[in-house]
Parts: sequence; C-alpha cells; structure tokens
Amino acid sequence: MKFAPEKSPLYALLIFSIVSVVLTLQLKTLIYEPEAGIILPLLLTLPVGLLLWIWFGTYYEVSNGKLTYRNGPFSGGIEINTIREIRKAGAFSFVGMKPALSMNGIIIAYNQFDEIYIAPNNKRKFIDELLRWNPGIILKLQTKTNNQP
Repeated sequence: MKFAPEKSPLYALLIFSIVSVVLTLQLKTLIYEPEAGIILPLLLTLPVGLLLWIWFGTYYEVSNGKLTYRNGPFSGGIEINTIREIRKAGAFSFVGMKPALSMNGIIIAYNQFDEIYIAPNNKRKFIDELLRWNPGIILKLQTKTNNQP
C-alpha cells in the first residue's frame, strides 16, 4: 500500500521560494547578460530539479513485509519485522534519516539503534498497516500533559 507524505506549508514556502529565486536569477542572466553564456543557468537548474524531485517524489510504501521510502533521489527500505517502536516526533527531533516534508511526523525505531523520521499523510492508516505485518511494535504516540511526570 502506498502512502503520500504530509506536506507542510512551511516546507512548501521554503522549497518554492528557493525555486522562484533561482529561476528568476536564471531568467535575468539569460536576458540581461547573454554574454555570460548558458553554463551558469544550466548549473542553477540542478538544485531546482533536486528540490522539485524531493517535493513531488516523496512517498512511503508498505508491502511484502517491507517499508520502502523515497524522498526524491534518496530511498531505502526497512524490514517491518525489525521495527521495535513508533513514537510521536517533536518539531525538532534529532534523527538520522528524515525523508519527510512536514514537522508533524513519527519516528520509527528499528534494528537495535536505527531510527527514521517520516510523515505520512494518513498516520493512523500507515501505522495500522505496519501493525498488520508486525503486531509486536510498541506505540508511543501520546503526548504528555502538564500534570504527568
């Protein structure tokens, strides 16, 4: 089953602002400085392409006992039977790999020490699908209130 990522407005603003600035610089260079050549505008196309690939090419897939993620050119997979725990992530969680487009994600702990931060659009359905493959996953999704230790 394939899951779309949650896309935060802040990430959208950041990515599309950078894309707009770079494209504007490219256009300005081509129109007002044609003697500069086409090399610089072509080089500036690389980061634009990468950002757009990440924005439009991020997803998560759960099938055949494996969680696969793609974040533009970056991808990987996790055997679901190695997942130990799923917990709610804070906005500034420090985790190794973050193939996500939102600060409202979850952290998946797998193997002995590995963790990954992801943000599927439908977290409940995503977690239910993982639990279907590995019912032993520990869920820590509740947030603490002020009167809890």
